[in-house]
Amino acid sequence: MIGLLRLFTMLLVMVILLTGCWSKAELNEGLFIDGIYLDKGQKEGEVQLSVSTFITAKLKEGEASGEPFAVITKSGDNIPDAFSSIQKDLTRQIDFSHVQIVLVSEEYAKLGLGEMFDWFKREPGIELNTYILSVEGKAKDIAQMTPITEQLPADVFKRFSVQNYMLNSTVKQCLIASESGMGFAMTALKYGDKKVASENGETERWAGIKGVDVFGDRALKGELNIDQGRAISWGLGKFRHQVYTVNWDEGRSKASVLLTRLRAKLIYKGEDEDGPLFKIVLKGRGNLRSSVESNAIILALLEKKVIKDMEKALANTKEWGADVLNLGMLMEWNSPKQWESCKDWWAEVYRSKAKFEIGANIAITNQGSMR
Repeated sequence: MIGLLRLFTMLLVMVILLTGCWSKAELNEGLFIDGIYLDKGQKEGEVQLSVSTFITAKLKEGEASGEPFAVITKSGDNIPDAFSSIQKDLTRQIDFSHVQIVLVSEEYAKLGLGEMFDWFKREPGIELNTYILSVEGKAKDIAQMTPITEQLPADVFKRFSVQNYMLNSTVKQCLIASESGMGFAMTALKYGDKKVASENGETERWAGIKGVDVFGDRALKGELNIDQGRAISWGLGKFRHQVYTVNWDEGRSKASVLLTRLRAKLIYKGEDEDGPLFKIVLKGRGNLRSSVESNAIILALLEKKVIKDMEKALANTKEWGADVLNLGMLMEWNSPKQWESCKDWWAEVYRSKAKFEIGANIAITNQGSMR
């Protein structure tokens, strides 16, 4: 009898622990935000904070009209102060559990992301694995874009990250790189207004990828164009499938190659009196519909192009003193003593002394079609 009573008690406890919310009251008390947008404030030293929240009723087709999201903006001396200003005008408690993305304007990013990182470390309700992107212009303005293929703007920005066309940087990755004295990078967006045929010629706000923004010492240092940004993404292992086009015969001939299985090999080769040397090899396989005779030409031009893109990208990161490939970590792993001698001024060592050997190892196969 005592055994049955103990068993019943254990089952009762398990049921209680698995019940979750006792009622829908907890859901009704929260304001779920899906995006955070940071801009430089109008007053010196202030931050302008915007949050986007989805309106549940309007996400259900036929129940309501209008946009299924709202954007709320407030300014403050810092991020917690701005959040407090937003919270005091709301009837529900802000809930960070559904945050998908953080967008920082380039103007704000040039001042440094140190405060933002500190806030993320102290705010337990938000995931460090949240995707982060930068944007040319006001972040609060891009938050009000019209999503064409998704339900919410935050979904669009998340897709820019997860589709692996460029970088899928997270706050955690950027924070770790920053704390380690490395540089970091994130996908850079742009936006504008254009006419939409389905909306009677009216203009709608759209957004797209313009390149990659590079950060050093937690602040925005410069921008890489699409080709250079793709090279850095390849070097960081962020690529999935990419199409590259090459031309020859003075532009009369061209071919497009769908590259798959993209990866990179980074090697620390040691240090001499001139500085540390790193070898970077970009690897991939490509599918192509063409004659076998052209393959050698296409392969040579393709490898030459990706090497040149990486050379230009690294030349820019050196100028900015931003080790976005985190080669310093590679040096620390392979040669701790040499790393100890330069870690405190690694940005300057990278800028003035780092050298690179860049190669490509791409295989092209003919399958008759690209799948």
